[in-house]
Amino acid sequence: MTRTLRFVLTTLSLVTISCANDPATTQLVIPLVTITPVLSDGGNSSGITASGVVVPVHVSELSFSLSGPVKDVSVFTGETVEIGQTLIVLHVPELEYGVIAADAALRSAQSYANLQRFRRTIVNQKGKTLYLTGPHEVLEVADARVAVAQAGLEKAMAEIQQTSLAAPFDGTVVAMNATVGQFIPSGQVVLTLADLAEFEIETTDLNERDVPSVRLGQDVTVYVEALELDLPGKVSRISPLAEINDGDVVYKAIIQLTDQPAELRWGMKVSVKFE
Repeated sequence: MTRTLRFVLTTLSLVTISCANDPATTQLVIPLVTITPVLSDGGNSSGITASGVVVPVHVSELSFSLSGPVKDVSVFTGETVEIGQTLIVLHVPELEYGVIAADAALRSAQSYANLQRFRRTIVNQKGKTLYLTGPHEVLEVADARVAVAQAGLEKAMAEIQQTSLAAPFDGTVVAMNATVGQFIPSGQVVLTLADLAEFEIETTDLNERDVPSVRLGQDVTVYVEALELDLPGKVSRISPLAEINDGDVVYKAIIQLTDQPAELRWGMKVSVKFE
């Protein structure tokens, strides 16, 4: 550790100097001082601190892109789910009918195309048996109808998938805002999913005067108040967008924890010391 000398001036005494021959002469007071060396810590700590909160690394508020009543709720608050698992389904009959109609249209187009390829048996005037299919142009038209019908079915399937919410990652359902039969407007958050196996720290009051001194990869010490525990970490992200907190301009810094105790919980308050 580098140690630096600082100097402290300490007043020892006062010396009064006057002119012996002229009692009326103004007296001059000169302080005598001594210089005392003091060892410092070499600047290993930046002196910057900020409050923060524990948050999951992965958290998502899920909503539908369309409106409709809830048909099925497959999970409950606190349940652990896997990526791709169906969570909530809306009841939108017109989209369900659209899939049925598109599937029927595709089957019809395929049957017509197959019919045009069917080899017809013809006996000509000479008594010779010929096996013919439809004209080439007719076959091309039939194939085009199949392609259009296939695209229509894919579109209908994509639309019906919008009535179902699936888990975007492995996690825990931490909030549920939907019940069977409830009408859900598009864009309304119906479920919050979080991965509670991995946490990070978000600062809440890193002010605009201190943020220029904070750098990516900088070591920090995180003190968790509830656990009375110091945890090591590093700065992983610094928001480029300022926020207003009680009238102060602040920036959010994200701290990646080097060590995460099992007792750590979402929402715990922390104090962050930037080294």
